[in-house]
Amino acid sequence: MTVLITGFEPFRGRRHNTSWDVARAVTSRLRGNGFLTDAATSSGGRASIDLAQLPVVFGTVVRELPGLVQVRQPRVAVCLGERTGTDVPLLETRAVNAQVGRDNSGADVDRPILPGAEGERVLSPDVVRLLEEVEGLGVSDDAGRYVCNTTLWTGLDLARQGEVDRFVFIHVPALEAGDEGLRRVVGRVTRAVEILARA
Repeated sequence: MTVLITGFEPFRGRRHNTSWDVARAVTSRLRGNGFLTDAATSSGGRASIDLAQLPVVFGTVVRELPGLVQVRQPRVAVCLGERTGTDVPLLETRAVNAQVGRDNSGADVDRPILPGAEGERVLSPDVVRLLEEVEGLGVSDDAGRYVCNTTLWTGLDLARQGEVDRFVFIHVPALEAGDEGLRRVVGRVTRAVEILARA
């Protein structure tokens, strides 16, 4: 059983991206807390956690995330993004068919993700209910229109096609390295991954 955890590269001139900091910290914590042993026992086989950094590029992320899933074949995929204006991690439940903004390639876009497709995709209510027990994990139905929304849209399609059993996208607060709140965020995201993997 494999769990894939992703974060994003820095963007808009920033030196770091909190989503990548959290993704690395969660991966490290899970590798050191006995999670892999427990997961291997419960799944009757080998367990692993794969970590990957996604580009902040609209046209690349729609290819790279499916490629990662095809190669690494995770049962659970947890993608993290950075969001200002929140002090708690947010489980995103809805993606809209839109891409708006300037990405790291320099492309300035305002277009649908997939022309002619449905206007939105939503996270399974079963997955939302699974994560209700994570104290301090908020829920959002607005992932924006930037690359995070495109990643959520792509991941929900992978789940719908059965490429992964469970997919979630969690926005984490934009924090500086060493911020007191970072440890709390890492703990909440770690708990969410554990629940998804053991469900």
